[in-house]
Amino acid sequence: MAGESVSGLAKIAAFTNSGEATTPSEASLETGISGNLSLTMYVPLTVPDWAVVVEVPFFEAYRPVLDYLVFAMVGIAMVSALAIVVGMLYARRLAAPLLDLTKTASLIADGELALETPVEGATEVRTLATAFNTMTTQLRSSIYSLEEKVTDNIRITSLLESARDEAEKSNRAKSEFLASMSHELRTPLNAVLGYAQMLQLDPKNPLSPAQNEHVDSIMAG
Repeated sequence: MAGESVSGLAKIAAFTNSGEATTPSEASLETGISGNLSLTMYVPLTVPDWAVVVEVPFFEAYRPVLDYLVFAMVGIAMVSALAIVVGMLYARRLAAPLLDLTKTASLIADGELALETPVEGATEVRTLATAFNTMTTQLRSSIYSLEEKVTDNIRITSLLESARDEAEKSNRAKSEFLASMSHELRTPLNAVLGYAQMLQLDPKNPLSPAQNEHVDSIMAG
């Protein structure tokens, strides 16, 4: 520092401009003699009228704090990494049973009704898996019961159709029989009616009133 002027330093200027300063200045960050940021302060001396200026480079003055900050940041990073790893492991442990449940649900939807999802994992997942299996059991029972009812309905429908066919066959047979009988009876009846008309119209052998009444009854049907 030989031959160097330090009057331009902030603390020197503050001391020289303060008159008779008797109390130390507060420490502050300012540009030091070397031109670097430094923590500086001065302490005035009573005799002679001098002052002791203390200057400590910033990184040297705050090294313990900076070391603590670095340690804290490294610690935070390590804790964060550990938390991420633990979170991923827990998420995988939680997600695997849920994926199994989803797969089982898809297979059941495709018709594999006998499947059940494994009951494993966290308590909440086991509870969910148990409830899901209970639901699928009830679903199977409902579907089997519905299938039995459908089968019964098909059987009853078949019986009703058979009974209807038999009834229609009987009606056709009855209609054919009546039509045949009507035809068979119409011919002799026409002959009887014709003979009755001949009896009424025969002038050589007139009918008695009683006979004529009987013939009228035949003609009237």
